Amino acid sequence: MLHASHEEGMHVPVFALMKEENWSMCPVVLNRSGPRRMWIRYVVLACLTGILGVSPVRAQMADRVEVEVGATTTSRATMPFWLHANTDGIVDPASPGGVLRGRVARSLRGRAEQTWAFGYGAEVVGRVSSRETLFLSALYAEARYGILRGRVGRKPETIGTVADSLASGSMGTSRNATPIPKILLRTDGYVDVPFTNEWLEFKGRFEHGWVQDRFVDGAFLHQKTLYLRSGDRSPVQVYGGLVHKAMWGGPIPTSETFPSRSVNLHGSFVQAQESTMLLLPIVCSFWAITSASSTLEHP
Repeated sequence: MLHASHEEGMHVPVFALMKEENWSMCPVVLNRSGPRRMWIRYVVLACLTGILGVSPVRAQMADRVEVEVGATTTSRATMPFWLHANTDGIVDPASPGGVLRGRVARSLRGRAEQTWAFGYGAEVVGRVSSRETLFLSALYAEARYGILRGRVGRKPETIGTVADSLASGSMGTSRNATPIPKILLRTDGYVDVPFTNEWLEFKGRFEHGWVQDRFVDGAFLHQKTLYLRSGDRSPVQVYGGLVHKAMWGGPIPTSETFPSRSVNLHGSFVQAQESTMLLLPIVCSFWAITSASSTLEHP
């Protein structure tokens, strides 16, 4: 078990498991109560053992089992930007520290011959820093049927087409925080547009997410994308697309309430469209960035 002592205070930072409805990161400092501290360590050890302990039978079901230990250090009080950026909230930007990660996953790739395919993933992160915590950075299940994919849960990912090696990440959804839980339906990559004789392809996605622990509590995320590109028969590949995002619903501390209806497909579409006027500049920017990046990255 990784831990760090503190000479000046009367507390020891250790991993702690807290009850969180949305599995958010929760910084905890425990005092020197021996039985309680040992109980917390046993809980953490049991959680990591349960996810990382893989029997031969489980190994056949999962195609990825990893354990990772890392540490960061700096001569300043806070971490340099590029050491904590795009880490999905795993690295603490406030101070140096250590990270223990354990993940298990079964991917959908490599099973293209099957009509149905199923995958899942889970990752537990324990962090020792000024804001020590134990949290689930990923927990999801996904399935594929034909050209469609569906997913439930939280999974780190980049939304839209982004030249990751040349940019700091997506302008709409960053990789600097723990992903939110959501449901997702999308195409399995690019697929042929009917009646175009393989000259044109498209890909798209629709998702609904639940946002917690923000200034606006109980809000929802609506997100959809649509991309077009020239098909395999075209000698030059040109592509572009639109990314639409909207946050809607939920009360704010000023006692106002954003427009909200029951959480259903109609509400997700209609209320998100009512927020579109606020997002038109963002959508236009995404179109320009996507078109400009066509020479930098293959989608």
